[in-house]
Amino acid sequence: MYAQQVRRISGTNYHEAIVDVESMTAHTELRARYAPDIRPGRNRRSSMIRLRYETKGQSGMREGAWYDLPVDIWDGARYRDVAPAEAGSTFLRAVLEGQNRTIHFPSFRTPQNYAVLTPTESPLAFSSMSKTPSPIRLDVVDCGHGNWNQVYFDDAILIYDTGACQSFSAKQVRALVRGRQITKESLPVYIVISHWDVDHYQALQRFTRKELQKIACVYVPSQVPNTATYKSIKALLDSENVSIKALAPAGKTKPGRTIELVHIASPGHIRVFRASAGQSRNQTGIALGIVGAGKNALLTGDHHYPKLLDVTHHLSRTNPLVLVTPHHGGCAGALDVQAWLKAFSAIEAPISCGTNSWNHPFPRIVNQLSLMQGNIPPPLTKILGTQTFWL
Repeated sequence: MYAQQVRRISGTNYHEAIVDVESMTAHTELRARYAPDIRPGRNRRSSMIRLRYETKGQSGMREGAWYDLPVDIWDGARYRDVAPAEAGSTFLRAVLEGQNRTIHFPSFRTPQNYAVLTPTESPLAFSSMSKTPSPIRLDVVDCGHGNWNQVYFDDAILIYDTGACQSFSAKQVRALVRGRQITKESLPVYIVISHWDVDHYQALQRFTRKELQKIACVYVPSQVPNTATYKSIKALLDSENVSIKALAPAGKTKPGRTIELVHIASPGHIRVFRASAGQSRNQTGIALGIVGAGKNALLTGDHHYPKLLDVTHHLSRTNPLVLVTPHHGGCAGALDVQAWLKAFSAIEAPISCGTNSWNHPFPRIVNQLSLMQGNIPPPLTKILGTQTFWL
């Protein structure tokens, strides 16, 4: 099992985890042991499991780690299929309930299991995006607590992340995708997945055949957790001959173990930033810069402020900046307000956020971003809806 997400339940010794499986065989085994009389549900694309366990010290799971667990380790739990109308049903297939044993998960940890994709030699080399003379439109999409940024060039559309709130049902995710009206577009659509967190890619699982046929290519970080979810997405894209192109980790420019964010390409108005190799899923993905005629934009995923600031010299610092706030207004390293204001004459910092258990955006971050915006509170998609900017 792959630990997709782990969080401590406030005021308790319990963790709630969302784990993925390597193959759907794991679900067959779990259901046979813990729910033999229940017929399998119709939630066919989903593969993840939500569970809760008691933890002591360092006995819990670690996000991004793999575990080889015996099927009887959950004895005492109840296996329940997640219905299509339930929260999280786009990626959740089942819930394990009532398991109260303390398990020492580190003893079951296994080596990392990645599908390492062959890197493309031309990262985001879209010739069609190099001659846009008119203002470029950026939509910071209201997708709940997730990330979806959509950029409109004259002859192509770039979608950075296809995220959606984890509390959305499959029907709500489908409504989000339908609302972007991809089937009505006459232009080719390119998708970039910043990193492999479900709130940054899960909506891709709810694209229809006609929507998939509009996609020219999907770009991803090259090291993909080799899970049933990834295999499902790949099969979906393969069904409509949509190619997946991978960006390899960037080479380091400095000695040491610190993960760097490195500029790797500048096709037209786009600046492509790729992280060097490392253990942090949030910090080892892809970020994008867009240089427009009047403004810049920085599409950040969950990267940290200091690393993002380090690469902004590849943008036009004579223009104002639209900084799509990293990590939904949560923790993303130290935010040096004065350093950002020294780099850019003006900054707008929209926050893509919705209902969540982390209390994002943090008041401290909102206050700092307000200072960056001239004492104007940053726009929140959960209050103001999709935000449109002209670059």
